[in-house]
Amino acid sequence: MKIQLASDLHLEILVKASGGNDSLLLQQTIIHPVPNADVLVLAGDIHRGIQAVNVFRDWPVPVIYVAGNHEFYARKWEETRLKLRQACEEAGIHFLDDDELVLDGVRFLGSTLWTDFRQRGLTQEQSMREGSQHMTDYYRIETDTGLLTPQQTLDAHLSSRRWLEAELNKPFEGKTVVITHHAPHPLSVHRRFVGDSLNGCFVSDLTPLLFQADLWLHGHCHDNFDYKVGRCRVVSNPTGYIQNGPQVQSPQDMGQAVFENTGWDPNLVITI
Repeated sequence: MKIQLASDLHLEILVKASGGNDSLLLQQTIIHPVPNADVLVLAGDIHRGIQAVNVFRDWPVPVIYVAGNHEFYARKWEETRLKLRQACEEAGIHFLDDDELVLDGVRFLGSTLWTDFRQRGLTQEQSMREGSQHMTDYYRIETDTGLLTPQQTLDAHLSSRRWLEAELNKPFEGKTVVITHHAPHPLSVHRRFVGDSLNGCFVSDLTPLLFQADLWLHGHCHDNFDYKVGRCRVVSNPTGYIQNGPQVQSPQDMGQAVFENTGWDPNLVITI
């Protein structure tokens, strides 16, 4: 199976930068269907709310979508998860929110996953405090009980992790691909961020789970990664934020767009 991978397109920022131009047109200037790809995986932070659904509903091959953190900005967390599931189902997009999908003999396990706030140099409590003070998630995402808190995302991480452990422990004869927005291993911390106090909000060390998967695809960190832990290959392919929004006023200007991640590959295909 050939998997086209993309994450962190942040179409909501492109729409704003280009004066409200249609996000479908913007998407078409960033990423195109790759010939011979069997599936497109979107590993989160694609667009706000459910707007990515309309952008990718007519993609020529199956689309697998895992929500990131930015999908929930200026929205209710619980409500948006339900709306994403419903909208994707109506559009024929496979939305994985602690869900399994078997496609052509390949098992996909998908989750936003969040993080466990465990990182070298800080206690878990210190890492959570850093997140609450400096991560926009905890200022922009609402819940049924108020603003989102680090404790809520930690609880969500632990719940998703228990689900993922249980699924990986089930026998499966084919290949297993895990898709998460948040990263599964410290090797997904770029060297310029080593020692950063917010790493615990981006990455968890899920080494035991990596040993049970063949491929792990993630987003959230705005750098390309491609490495192996045991037999598991870990890959990310984000665009990151646009760096010259004022110069991009229409879809025709997208050729001038400069993205945060200079390693972004719109034609990346992973064969498993």
